Amino acid sequence: MRVTSSDPSLVVPKELLLDFDKHQLKFEYDIKVGTKTGTFTITLTPAVGRAVEVQVTVK
Repeated sequence: MRVTSSDPSLVVPKELLLDFDKHQLKFEYDIKVGTKTGTFTITLTPAVGRAVEVQVTVK
């Protein structure tokens, strides 16, 4: 699964390899943020299917 962020201050991996036998509906992953505040979007794009956007708020 390809991962992109709407701002370079959010450090995300370029790709996630998920084990769907273990994580069918939920998974957790830590991201790193810089000093920039605001609401950002992380986009998860699977090889097949629609992309999912997640909103992240940094205060």
